[in-house]
Amino acid sequence: MRPISSTILVTLLAAVCGLCTIQWYRESDLRQLGVDLRNETTKLAGANQELENRVKAADGEILRLTASLGELRQTSVSKQEHEEQTILNTQLREMAEKQNAAIKQQNESIEKQNALIEQANVAIKQGNETIKKITDERDSLSKKLNETVAKYNKLQAEGAKPANTAAAQ
Repeated sequence: MRPISSTILVTLLAAVCGLCTIQWYRESDLRQLGVDLRNETTKLAGANQELENRVKAADGEILRLTASLGELRQTSVSKQEHEEQTILNTQLREMAEKQNAAIKQQNESIEKQNALIEQANVAIKQGNETIKKITDERDSLSKKLNETVAKYNKLQAEGAKPANTAAAQ
């Protein structure tokens, strides 16, 4: 066999080196693509975890709001009932205002009556004082009359004694 020429060997060697270089660049691009895919996968996993956490928080909030809605429905009143109560409240307020006005009028009337009663009490006190004075005057006149009658009876008894003694003589 014949020896292969060195030019062919050098050419083949250069071709293999070129092929290795091309393969090396391609492998480094593939590695970089793999690193980029891993980084993107990590980012997506983090984003996915964050979304799952948000979903859990949203589910919890939905449950809380649903419970609050149920509680609100149990404790709330309908719009019609609210309007009816508002109308009743207005009517009651008007009635209370009328009653307050009537009470004020009654209080004024009572104050006038109290003033009249006070005047009557003053008149009664004056009448009582007058009656006491008249009674005292009557009592003093009765005493004087009794004294006068007693003197008169005494004088009459003395005047009748001498006449009885003179008739007896």
